[in-house]
Amino acid sequence: MQRPVRIAFVTDAVYPYNLGGKERRLHEISTRLAKSGHDVHIYTMNWWDGGHTIRQDGVTLHAISRLHPLYKGGRRSIGEALWFGLATLKMAFARFDVIDVDSMPFFPLFSARLVCWLRHKPLIATWHEVTDRATWQAYLGPTSGRMASLIEHAASAMPNLIVSNSVHTTSRLHKTGVRAAVITVPLGVNLGAIEAAPSAQAGSDVLFVGRLLSHKNADLVVRAIGMLKASRPTISCTIVGDGPERPQIEALITELGLQDNVRLLPGVDRDTELYGLMKAAKVFALPSVREGFGLAAVEANAAGLPVVTSSHSDNATRDLIEEGVNGLTVAPNAKDLAKGLETVLSNPKKFQPKANIAGYDWNQVVSQLTKAYRTPTIKPLTVTTSWDDGHVLDLKLAALLKRHHLAGTFYVSPQDREFMAADRLTPDQVRELADDFEIGAHTVTHPRLTQVPLAEAEAEIRESKHQLERMVGKPITTFCYPGGAYNADHVRITQAAGYSYARTTDRFAFSGGARPFETPTTVHAYRHWSDVFKIVRFARFNPLAALDYLLNWDHLAMAMFDRAQSRGGVFHLWGHSWEIDANHDWTRLERVLT
Repeated sequence: MQRPVRIAFVTDAVYPYNLGGKERRLHEISTRLAKSGHDVHIYTMNWWDGGHTIRQDGVTLHAISRLHPLYKGGRRSIGEALWFGLATLKMAFARFDVIDVDSMPFFPLFSARLVCWLRHKPLIATWHEVTDRATWQAYLGPTSGRMASLIEHAASAMPNLIVSNSVHTTSRLHKTGVRAAVITVPLGVNLGAIEAAPSAQAGSDVLFVGRLLSHKNADLVVRAIGMLKASRPTISCTIVGDGPERPQIEALITELGLQDNVRLLPGVDRDTELYGLMKAAKVFALPSVREGFGLAAVEANAAGLPVVTSSHSDNATRDLIEEGVNGLTVAPNAKDLAKGLETVLSNPKKFQPKANIAGYDWNQVVSQLTKAYRTPTIKPLTVTTSWDDGHVLDLKLAALLKRHHLAGTFYVSPQDREFMAADRLTPDQVRELADDFEIGAHTVTHPRLTQVPLAEAEAEIRESKHQLERMVGKPITTFCYPGGAYNADHVRITQAAGYSYARTTDRFAFSGGARPFETPTTVHAYRHWSDVFKIVRFARFNPLAALDYLLNWDHLAMAMFDRAQSRGGVFHLWGHSWEIDANHDWTRLERVLT
C-alpha cells in the first residue's frame, strides 16, 4: 500500500468564501483527496474569522497573509498579487511532499520555485487559461499589459509540471514555448449532487452564472433579454454573480426597463442552491470571450440545461459544445446571443444536454492528479507533433489530436504542386486549423530547395510566410524544409526572412538541438528501412526488438516515448496525413497518440 501524500495547495482565493470556478474545482479535488487518505493543506489569505488555521471537510486551511481585495478599479489588484506572492515565501517553513500553486496571479509561482529549490521538492502549477499580449494590453494598457504578458511567460517556466484544465489551455501553453511538462486534466462535475438537488421554486428562462467581469459579458445577456422582450414580454432571466461590473449591470437593467425581467443575485451559499437554479431554468447563457474551461457550462448540461456560449477563439467552453446537441455557439454580441437563446427556448426538445456528460467525473480527475502528486521527481518532457504539406486530410488529423489533448504544428504549402487543388487545404480550412494549432510555412509550391536555383528557393521561403500570414491574420514564425532538403544558404535565408525556428526531417533526437534553424525530430509516422542501424542501436542490439521496431513504426514511436518520459527532454512525432491515409495507418497513429 502506498503512503499518503502531504499536498500543499497555494491559492489566493478559496471556496466557500469566493465562489468562482477555480475555487469550486479546488474544493472538489481537495476534499476527495482528503477522503482518500491524503494529508491536504491549502495556503491562502485570511478569508475567515478566527485563528490562522481552520479545518473544513477534512482539509486544513492556513492563512499566510491577511485578506487583500482581489480587484481594484475593476481590474485584478497588482498589490494583492505582490503581497500574496511574498507571503508564499512562508512555505519554506511548511511541511509538504509537493506544492500545487494556482497560476493566477503568477507571483506566488516565483516564491514557490525558490521554496521548492531550497526544500528539494517538486513544484506543480495549475493553469486555467493563457492570455496573449494583445488581451493583456487591452485589459491593463500598453505598458502594463506588455509587462503582465512577460510575467506570465516567465511564471510558466517556474514549475516542473503544469496541470492544464483543458485542451484549449494546453495548446496555448505549447504555442508559447513553455518548457515544463504539461498534462491535461479536464474538470469534473458532481453528478450525484446535481441529480439530488431539488429545483428552485423561482425558475427563469435564462440563467447566467459567473463573476461580473468585463470579459464575461453579462451585459450582453441583459441586452439580449431586452431584445427578446419584444416577442416574449414575460421572459425571465437570473444573473448569479458578483464583481466589479455589478454597478454597470444594475444600471443597464434599469436603463432598458428590465426590472421585472432580470433578477440579479450576488451569489449562492451552497452548490445545492446553484444546481437548483440550473434545474429551474431553460437555457444557460455564457457569452464570455475568455474561459479556460467553463465549469458552470458542464454543470448546466448535467442539470439538463442547453448552453449558448461565445464562439470567440479564447473561449475554451466552445470546445465543450456539440453544436445543436448540448448547446450552441454564437458570436459575442447581443443580437446573435438573442438569436441563440430564442432557438433554444423555441425548440427545447431538440437539445440533449446530458448526451456527453458521463465523461466528466471528479473521481477520474482526482485519480489522474494523484499520479502526478505521487511522483517524487518530475523530469520535464515536452511532447509535440508536426504535420507537413497542407493536405485536406490534415483536418481529420487535427480532430484526432484534439481528441487526445495534443498540440501540433501544421506546415502548409498553400500551392503544393504535388497535390491536386481539391486535395489542398483551402484558406478557410487553414484558418480553421489556426484556431487550435500553430501554422508553419513549408514553401509555396513544395520544391526540394536544393534542386532549385537559390533565388527561387529564397522566393519560396519568403512568399510562403507572407501568404500564410495574410491567410490566418497572425505571424508565421516557424518553417519546415520540404523533404528535409536544405543547405547553409537556406538556413541563412530562413533566418533573414523573419522565422524564429526551422524543422528538419532528422530523426532519433530527444532534444530540440543546439541550432534552432536545424531542429531535429524524434520519430516519423512512417517505416524507414534506412534507419536500420539507428534502430539497432536504439534497441540496444536486441535483434528481435530491432526487427519489431523496423517493421512497426508505431512500436518504435511508443518505445521512444517511454525513453523520453524516463529521461526528460523532447518527444517530437511528425508525419503527413496523406501518407498515413495511403498506408492505412490511422489505427497505428491512434495507438501512439493514446
